[in-house]
Amino acid sequence: MFESEEFKGCMETDVCAFVDPRTSANGVRVLCAEESFEPEDGVNIIDDQHVQYNIARMIHGIPESGNELNG
Repeated sequence: MFESEEFKGCMETDVCAFVDPRTSANGVRVLCAEESFEPEDGVNIIDDQHVQYNIARMIHGIPESGNELNG
């Protein structure tokens, strides 16, 4: 965390984590600036291609984009 330049006296972070609202089967997604998140032991980081995430969401029938919704 760091002090906000925009909101004096407030703290900010450049890490956002959330459970996919469509299903908890996909685990937690973390969006962050490069090198701003250091995972703890046992945390699985998905590669830049999001291969594992995409496989998991397809197995659960969760569309990701307009191309997958227009079928």
